[in-house]
Amino acid sequence: MSKIFKSLLLSLLGSLTLYGSSNQESFRFLSIGTAKQHFSLPSSSPSENLFSLRYGEQTHEWRTMFTYATNASVTEWEMEIDNILFEQLFNTPKIRGYLGASVGSLSYQTQSLQDESGYYYGATSGLMLYLNERFDIDLGYGYYWIENFTNLKKSQAIRLSLHYFY
Repeated sequence: MSKIFKSLLLSLLGSLTLYGSSNQESFRFLSIGTAKQHFSLPSSSPSENLFSLRYGEQTHEWRTMFTYATNASVTEWEMEIDNILFEQLFNTPKIRGYLGASVGSLSYQTQSLQDESGYYYGATSGLMLYLNERFDIDLGYGYYWIENFTNLKKSQAIRLSLHYFY
């Protein structure tokens, strides 16, 4: 899959998901975060600590985010779409759960993998804790299936982000 096609697909999906119900108020945010990503290889299971930057927009029901995550060995570009759930379960708008899906591109360079690039898709879940009208903390988990790599087929990540709404 060419990089141009992936970029167009991500842009199209992002523009369609949030605005199915255009009469809802939306909130834009920027975010910084960290992730612990575990890769499943046949001979080893390395983990990588990543730094991430995000741009996103959400309504009370949906959230779409574009993420850039990196370290010395890994570079990821991701689009995530989440359905915000469980507000009634926690009986407060300060804690909200979500379930979602993501797609992205991945470049990973190690001694055993050399330098490979591919794409991934996966499922996400997590909790958002609203600190005030401008900030929330997002603790999330993702499980990913990876394509176009020789030995790398799956990955998992735990992520922690601080979102600033503007």
